[in-house]
Amino acid sequence: MGFITFLSFELAKEGVSKVLNPASLYQNIGVAVSSEILVLSLLFLAAFLSARRAGILNRTLLIESINDALSTFAAILGIGLVWIGYPVFDGVATLIIASIIFYNSFKLVRDNAKILLGLSPSDEFYESVEKVCSDIDGVEGVHDMVGIYTGENSIHLDLHVTVDEG
Repeated sequence: MGFITFLSFELAKEGVSKVLNPASLYQNIGVAVSSEILVLSLLFLAAFLSARRAGILNRTLLIESINDALSTFAAILGIGLVWIGYPVFDGVATLIIASIIFYNSFKLVRDNAKILLGLSPSDEFYESVEKVCSDIDGVEGVHDMVGIYTGENSIHLDLHVTVDEG
């Protein structure tokens, strides 16, 4: 995810440069637009397929596909505006794409932080584990619970249980 954030900053730097120093018209506009439209079609297909499945990986793929489609649309718009004589919009489109990528990287980190960093579950989780364990015949107490997220719906939990001697 650091790479995605770094990429957004590099694109922003390039976008500012293009806004301040617009380039001349593109060569091979037809090839550029055709390629972008093909990419856009594939992204819509990926978004459609991932929207039909559950889970964090498919949700992440869906968000990525939608954001990539928006970036591709911005690129097509930028190419079109440069082609009709507004070269400054190449930089503007690059800045839009950089903003979308930065937002996307921020959202991915936020949504996946508990898994990536191995964060601990909430106090309510520990209280419910203690209650379930305490309801078992022969269990006197539960202590030293340590849990970390290992997946979207997966927690690794270590705990000590004190039981009756009898």
